[in-house]
Amino acid sequence: MAAQKTILISTHLLEEAETICNRIILIDQGRILADGTLKEILKQTKQKTLAEAFRQLTYKDD
Repeated sequence: MAAQKTILISTHLLEEAETICNRIILIDQGRILADGTLKEILKQTKQKTLAEAFRQLTYKDD
């Protein structure tokens, strides 16, 4: 089905997104933190998993 249509999935399960998504948009508090393929996001953040990338992008040094 996805070959002919766009399917939008909203999930907090980052392992699920890694497995099934072609394109990933990471959003935190309404801000887009990353947008691209899993490989692009991992390369940009220098992390091994999407969860690690998300933690890095949302880390706040208070």
